[in-house]
Parts: sequence; C-alpha cells; structure tokens
Amino acid sequence: VHKARYIIMKRLLLFFLILLAFSLPLIAADVGAGVIIGEPTGLSLSLNNRFVLGAAWSFRNYLHIHGDYLFFHSGIPEFEEEFDKPFGWYLGVGGKMRVFTEDEDRKDSDIGLGVRVPVGLTFYPLPELELFAEIVPGIALFPDTDLDLDGGIGIRYHFAARGKYLPEE
Repeated sequence: VHKARYIIMKRLLLFFLILLAFSLPLIAADVGAGVIIGEPTGLSLSLNNRFVLGAAWSFRNYLHIHGDYLFFHSGIPEFEEEFDKPFGWYLGVGGKMRVFTEDEDRKDSDIGLGVRVPVGLTFYPLPELELFAEIVPGIALFPDTDLDLDGGIGIRYHFAARGKYLPEE
C-alpha cells in the first residue's frame, strides 16, 4: 500500500512538473503564487488570472489537487470607487483529485475525482498583491458520488504586477 501511494505521488509530481513546463510561456505574462487557508489549505498558483492550480491538504485527511478555468470576471464599480483599487468577482469550472491517506477508511479506492465550480471575490490592495476569498461547490464523482463544499481565503503575489482582476485578452 505504501509503495503504491509513493508511485502515485511521484506520478502526480511529474504531471505537475510537465504542466509547469508547458505553462512557461504563460509565466512571462502574469503568474501569481501564494496560499489559501480554509478547506483545503495549501498552495495556489494563478496563470494570467484565468487558470488557477492548487495543491493542498484537507482537514479530512487527504491531499487535494485542483485546476480551474475562470471564464467570467467582472469588476464591482461601487467597491472600486470606495477603495480606489481593483475589486472584482469571478466564476469558473474545474476538476479536482484527492489522494486519501491511510487514516481514511476507504476500501474502494485511494483516489477520488470530481468537478468544482469556484465563485469568488478578488481585491488588489497593491498592484502585485491579490487577496481573494472563494466558495467552491463541487461534486465528487469517483469512487462515490456526493456533493461537497470547499472554500477559503488567500493571498497571491503577482510577479508581473499588473494589478488587474480582468485577464488580458
């Protein structure tokens, strides 16, 4: 069982390294890296404020990996005028994978797959600093079908420092 988990983790790491290598052209445009605290808690990577990747640990004893495509962004003019800073909301769709630990009593599979729909707010107090909060309803599809809810608050540092919540077209 331990060897199988080790092999799965190595393959996941290899997958993300390959994904990062193919994402290098996007990195030149805008990359935000940071943390999200909530359920789950971990690392967050934003590419062009359009693609979001995360690797985190759940309090329910599993490794959580997700990738989202944010297809709708919009500003909130009332808040932007009040704070004189970019403030907006977003909606997206993505997938998630969970790698369950030994502590989890799962007889059918060590891996879970599902879909997620992130809805969130984003605020830039500084051009390179993004604060965000999101609620993410989802559906676990494998090994069991069940509704679930993730969410959290986070911070990301944007290396290109555009300070925009709307992606460049």
